[in-house]
Amino acid sequence: MDEKEIRKIVSIFKKSPFLSEMDLSDAGKRIRLKRSAVIGSVRADHSVIQGKTSSEKDPAAPIPEEARENLLKIESPLIGTFYRAPSPKAKPFVETGETVQKGRVVCIIEAMKLMNEIESEAEGKIVEILPQNGKLVECGETLFLLEPWKQPER
Repeated sequence: MDEKEIRKIVSIFKKSPFLSEMDLSDAGKRIRLKRSAVIGSVRADHSVIQGKTSSEKDPAAPIPEEARENLLKIESPLIGTFYRAPSPKAKPFVETGETVQKGRVVCIIEAMKLMNEIESEAEGKIVEILPQNGKLVECGETLFLLEPWKQPER
């Protein structure tokens, strides 16, 4: 990688509202880019919104472990990028505190340029949204904590 290529990569990284981390290596050279934490959130048009978004967790009010035992986990079935909405300017599929029906789309995981809709496996209330929008998630990683209305069939 020469200086021109590195500048282009950095430019792409800065312009993308969805990239938070990038790690590239070529011919023994390695570049690692990572966004620092920002107070507020950044919208797709790069303007800053002060304060927390509804998806951000409130560290002052964590869910107690005994309460977590009764919650269902909606997990990622694949590795990919987590998106809360169908497009950058669209309304998120679900918000914290919102009730969902079984089969309702709660997010999208992009993997290999394919958008995979992730559905709720049970009826209940979304208690917590764990990953940040645009973050890479792993297979089996918990995406949402759901307070079920009734136990899912197994």
